[in-house]
Amino acid sequence: MGDLMENLYSRTGKVIAGILGFLTSISVAGLELVVLGMIGEKILNFPAQWTISIGGIILAMYSAHGGIILIVKEKAKFFGYPPPRDNFKSSY
Repeated sequence: MGDLMENLYSRTGKVIAGILGFLTSISVAGLELVVLGMIGEKILNFPAQWTISIGGIILAMYSAHGGIILIVKEKAKFFGYPPPRDNFKSSY
């Protein structure tokens, strides 16, 4: 998105798009954790703090282990594109 904004509006547009994208991602992740805490509190009768903490740990582990890489590879296979190369793991 930043590259498109740079082509349309200059480097300032790229920087603004990057900052707003980062803030959006953080806000969405925080909102998901708050909703997870509310669900855990109302349905499972767990304290919201515990549910939010456990959900945050699971989200961090998923992200750290490349959860999005798997999704991109699966979508690439579905649409017939070759999957992106995995630069972090050996091929044997």
